[in-house]
This record gives sequence, C-alpha cells and structure tokens, in this order.
Amino acid sequence: MLTYFCFSVYHGHMVKIKNPLFSLGARGIVGAITYVRRRRQNIAESVPFTPDQKTPSQLEWRHMYGKCALLWHSLSVIEKAEWNSLASSKHMTPQ
Repeated sequence: MLTYFCFSVYHGHMVKIKNPLFSLGARGIVGAITYVRRRRQNIAESVPFTPDQKTPSQLEWRHMYGKCALLWHSLSVIEKAEWNSLASSKHMTPQ
C-alpha cells in the first residue's frame, strides 16, 4: 500500500489538504518549511526569521508611534470625524 504525505495550507488553526507534499504542485508553509516555486524550480526553504532590530532610531519611531496612537484614542468622536474628513480629501484611508 502506497502512503502519501499530504501538503496542507495553513488557515488559522486548521489545515486544508491541497496536494501531496512531494508533488510538483506543493506550495505554502508546513511547520517551519515553506514550499515555493521560483524560476520553474520547486524549492523547500525555512521560514525566514527577521530579528527585532532595536536601534536608537527605531526605538524612537516606535515611541512616537505609540504617543500618536494614545493621542488618537484620546480624541472625541467629533474630533476623529474632522480628522477623517481631512484625510479623505487627501486620499488617505480613514481609521
């Protein structure tokens, strides 16, 4: 009896079976491995890890973003509506 390892696509906490794992059509992430197709070749690679760079400049931007978020949440509904109307005239997405 021939057993197939199945390839699955991660959707939240459940997986959906798509193709056999070692088939020519394997795509997506299974555990810590990503299956992709580049330049007509199937590639199995580890999921890239990007470390959290804590440079002084990045920490300063994070701090300022946090301050802006706190200020936004402290605005009244009328003030938020005014800011959103100004943003829509400049083709910005309102919050």
